[in-house]
Amino acid sequence: MNVTEYVAVLRASELRQLSGRAEFRHLMHHHRHIVDLTVSEMRLLVQETTAANLPVTLKLSSERLRSGATRRRLFWHISGDARIAPFERVRSHFPKVPAPLHPYLEQCHIRAQELNAIEAIFRYAACQIETYLNHGTVKLGGSIPARRRERRQADAAKQ
Repeated sequence: MNVTEYVAVLRASELRQLSGRAEFRHLMHHHRHIVDLTVSEMRLLVQETTAANLPVTLKLSSERLRSGATRRRLFWHISGDARIAPFERVRSHFPKVPAPLHPYLEQCHIRAQELNAIEAIFRYAACQIETYLNHGTVKLGGSIPARRRERRQADAAKQ
């Protein structure tokens, strides 16, 4: 079952039945499984682009977050360059890539963006559910800019 089919499993009618800690735990595991499936598809896409022996490839990056979760992202790399390459730079290397593979690389780029989005959405959702299960609430506006804004508003209210 691919990611798209697995996501479709949770129907609106089932959402009405989502009540109780066990159901939330099940939903959290469901989301984590979607993340795992997404990472598997990311790895396959990296293997495909690497096996093509082209001057441009996709690389999978993993970053441990403060929440304990691991963020994974697909990025383009150009052979001989250690930096992450935006797809515009990848396109500039198309003259070095056989013309029939240009649409393939375009499709890989679109799929990489989709997989990055799926991973981010479901990883964040699983983290929110875990926070709810552990603390009885979810993180709202927990980003650093939001906290700074709240501090500024509190400081302004004191004046």
